[in-house]
Amino acid sequence: MVLRTLLGIGGRLPLPMLSAGGGVLGRLFLTVAARDRSRAADSLAAAFPDLNEAARAELLQAFARHLGRILGEVTWLWRASPASVREVC
Repeated sequence: MVLRTLLGIGGRLPLPMLSAGGGVLGRLFLTVAARDRSRAADSLAAAFPDLNEAARAELLQAFARHLGRILGEVTWLWRASPASVREVC
């Protein structure tokens, strides 16, 4: 029910707004979700041992922003017409 509501609302907003808003929400989620942030940081440390901690932190922020943008765009895509998708692509 909640997911359907979010998809319905998101499908009515402009794509640039959803993309930008999703990026903000992605970074916000990373800030408040300590357990997930810690798990992701540990995974990045294992995957990129040669990167220093600051570079991994920057990568983690970029990942959260990108994931949020994608999720925002998916809400638009859920209700987009084929013509609207062709305009964007």
